[in-house]
Amino acid sequence: FLFLPAMKASTSLCAFICFVTSSYVLVVASEGVGGDFNSILELVKPYPLEKHYVTTKDGYILSLYRIPHGLKTTGTHTGTHFSGQLITAAAGRKVLRPEATDSGGSASASDDGDVGEETSRKPVVLLQHGLLDSCAGFLLAGHDSALAFLLVEAGFDVWLGNSRGSTYSRAHVTYPITSREFWTFSFDEMAAFDLPATLSYIRSHTGVHRLHYVGHSQGNTLLLAALSPTMADKISFVQASEGAAEGTHTAEPFSAESQALSRSVADSLGLVVMLAPVATAKFVTSVPLQAMAAVGTDALFALMGIHEFLPSLEVASWLYGGLCTVRPELCVSILAAICGYRKHAVNETRLPLYLRYTPAGSSVHNMAHWAQAVRGGKNPAHPKFSMFDYGKDCGLWATQGTCNQRKYGALDPPTYKLGSIPSSVRLALFTGGADILADPTDTKLLLEDLPPENVVSSTHLPDYEHLDFIWGMDAPQRVYVPVLKMLLKEQQKMEAGDGESGHLHG
Repeated sequence: FLFLPAMKASTSLCAFICFVTSSYVLVVASEGVGGDFNSILELVKPYPLEKHYVTTKDGYILSLYRIPHGLKTTGTHTGTHFSGQLITAAAGRKVLRPEATDSGGSASASDDGDVGEETSRKPVVLLQHGLLDSCAGFLLAGHDSALAFLLVEAGFDVWLGNSRGSTYSRAHVTYPITSREFWTFSFDEMAAFDLPATLSYIRSHTGVHRLHYVGHSQGNTLLLAALSPTMADKISFVQASEGAAEGTHTAEPFSAESQALSRSVADSLGLVVMLAPVATAKFVTSVPLQAMAAVGTDALFALMGIHEFLPSLEVASWLYGGLCTVRPELCVSILAAICGYRKHAVNETRLPLYLRYTPAGSSVHNMAHWAQAVRGGKNPAHPKFSMFDYGKDCGLWATQGTCNQRKYGALDPPTYKLGSIPSSVRLALFTGGADILADPTDTKLLLEDLPPENVVSSTHLPDYEHLDFIWGMDAPQRVYVPVLKMLLKEQQKMEAGDGESGHLHG
């Protein structure tokens, strides 16, 4: 009986590796296949859609989509009200309907040949997807149920982010996507580079000073990391011949760089809505993640030459989508094992569509970071929210930057100090009692670590699993309507409080 947990983890891991390897082989085999199978435009039309490109400071090129207005709400935001199940906004000036483009930059050509205005006169909201997902997660439930469409019909200017390595953000100014260098990132880099670049771009193109934020799963992780200053015990060490780090420890204050990032991100935000937030992951009951944590899967995949995790491209998506049509209960088995979902709460007729877009990929390096979080660090009772742990082995066989001493100047990775996020940040949390990824114990610890004055609302749904927040048929009534009410109320406070409606002065 002592070996049963290990056997369970090993069996799950073997199945998981087979799935990842088959996905990787399919992706390699599909290189050169033309067209964008996972077309966001197909999900959005007849709504207007813009595609923008954002280049981060470390060279990643992110795709950012925008739905500037709805079919019922096509003008200036001049006030909103709630009526039953429908949120409406009064229409003011005409907003031209842009077409999507794949040529780069933003698409803003209207039907009559004029150019649409860049500056938004409406409240702006950024939706940031979760682990192994893309912006499609906020669209897949359809025009009547998906959060993005409910927001845009409520009068919001909706932007949809895509983290590096996901289906729609697979480019770099230098590294090809087949290189190891391209895939050497985790949510640390998403927090340090992707999020600030995205927020800055949206502010620049809309003219807003502050925008609202809705994250799901890892979309909250990277925001919390960006908002939390980091601190580590700095060491002054001498590299001995055998590679050991020796020296004295000195407690250092928060780094100036992390403080500047925290202030910059905080100053850009209105209300932050966190759906299934994850920071620490010590208590997850996701068997694949537990198996990865136990076996050291990142090293195994590295030996196999695999750097991308669960990619979603044309051939692989076609295969899994076809499987869903025939056996819908089988096609979600891997995702259900990772995240969990309530079968009776999901519209099974839409599963083939969901599986065409999900999983959307990430890096093995990022999944290794999550595996480290599952292991929980030195204090299993209250694990730390930490940066990637490169280890302490700086021996002769180690390369530059692959140990904590060289990367951070410390024996242990820096920790994100959730208790020190700026006081101006307002957080509304939605958590699930049946969530096997954002486990209730971990979310309880998150609430304990966050400053009470920052948490304006915390809603717990006892029966909700991780994917229910984006796939659940009852999500519009139980989650999205309350979210819309909160955002509208916050926008009214912003307009009344600072007199600028969240916009920059020209």
